[in-house]
Amino acid sequence: GHLVALEEAAHGIERRYGMKMVSLSSTLIPEVLSGRLWHRVEERLGRALSDAERAMLKGDTHGGFLETSFMLKLRPELVGEHQHLSPFDPPLLTRLQTDFAMRQGRGGYVGYPAAASVEFGEAALAAFVEVAYERMAAAIANPKRERWSAVTRWPFLRPGWRRTFWAIVTVTVAVLIGILIGRITA
Repeated sequence: GHLVALEEAAHGIERRYGMKMVSLSSTLIPEVLSGRLWHRVEERLGRALSDAERAMLKGDTHGGFLETSFMLKLRPELVGEHQHLSPFDPPLLTRLQTDFAMRQGRGGYVGYPAAASVEFGEAALAAFVEVAYERMAAAIANPKRERWSAVTRWPFLRPGWRRTFWAIVTVTVAVLIGILIGRITA
């Protein structure tokens, strides 16, 4: 939800004020999760990611291996006892439920926080800052308005999607009932 909200805000500012705004998180995070940027992290680590690290990163979305590593690098005093946290990598259908990580007693994390390290956080942070800089430079050089990311195009990720979904279902059912009543009475 927050990625979509940030991107919607950036596009709103572009439209309203005619200034360039880019929501980097909505374009970078899908690339991070898909693995398309891990070669940059490997360059900084000086080694290839292990198969286990790659598998963990695929299911890591909030407070897991990557984000905990970032925090260990940036603000270690804010990181609690993460080494004992068990992995939480639920299937996609579970992930689509609202607040699934909190309801299942996981304290809100999704992924593998016990695997986090300062070394990984430092390498990933340097790689992503470099990519973010490249994206910003390209955006500034391009006078056209930014395109909507793939994340924003998924209706169920947009804020209020349930309300919109049920409104569409209600209108559709009402129209179908009207058609049915019209045919019965004709």
